[in-house]
Amino acid sequence: MAIQSVLNQTFRDFEILVVDGASADNTKEVISEFDDPRIHYIRQKNDRGVSAARNLGIIRSRGEFIAFLDDDDLWMPRTLEKQFGLLNRKPWIGAVTSSCFLIRKDGRLLGFWRPSMRGNIYPKILEGNRIGNCSGVMVRRSCFDAVGLFDENLRAGEDWDMWIRLAKKCEFDKIDEPMFLYRIHEKRLSRNPYLKLQAARLIFDKFLPDTNLSANRTEALKRWHFRFGQLYLEYGDKRRAKEEFTKAINMDPYFLSSYLHLFLSFFGTKSYDISRKILESARLVNPN
Repeated sequence: MAIQSVLNQTFRDFEILVVDGASADNTKEVISEFDDPRIHYIRQKNDRGVSAARNLGIIRSRGEFIAFLDDDDLWMPRTLEKQFGLLNRKPWIGAVTSSCFLIRKDGRLLGFWRPSMRGNIYPKILEGNRIGNCSGVMVRRSCFDAVGLFDENLRAGEDWDMWIRLAKKCEFDKIDEPMFLYRIHEKRLSRNPYLKLQAARLIFDKFLPDTNLSANRTEALKRWHFRFGQLYLEYGDKRRAKEEFTKAINMDPYFLSSYLHLFLSFFGTKSYDISRKILESARLVNPN
């Protein structure tokens, strides 16, 4: 369905690179059913993670503009038309992101998510990933030439890391109209908490000095402590979670979400997971 959503685009001048991360499913057979010379199938010998797959796609691609689509997401018919048109009209913009509909595995609508930043978003992006999922982003190749490829050491949070690095070199713009369907399912909600925690620590250590550039360094650090608290709760470390939520509260006594999560931390990971999934279903949090 993802490939068909690309073939259904009103903008027709594109190539599709399908990077198969050594999957055990029938990806190659599915690709062979499409009779379109614009589709190129690339299979990796080993599964090296999503960053490596995206990097291989970037390296093998030939276009001036690069867009991404995860295999469980779908583009709306005018996605490429709108994104290309915006970048073409505004040569000073390096990347464009898009709003999306959030859907269940069975296709039922859950809600709507909109990116919240445009223009020079650095260092505001240090406070959290307000750009969203890769499936809604188109980037000029020259920007990747300037900042490099996705960090293959990160097994989670690789998109946020890339947006931070891109924001140092180029401006972002956004399309408020929903341009893709982001599918919420158990695999996405329950990614390995250790990998997410490890990735967050790597990103934090990489960009911590840059928080000094923030107009509100306290805001950035407070949100980092809050995020670490969430991840420690997912991982099952209640003690460290409480420490992180307490740090966030000490930095901002009016940060109500920290009080709620500190309360949940006394009941352990199971209670937190139930609460988190309720919030995900209600679409009160960013889907990343």
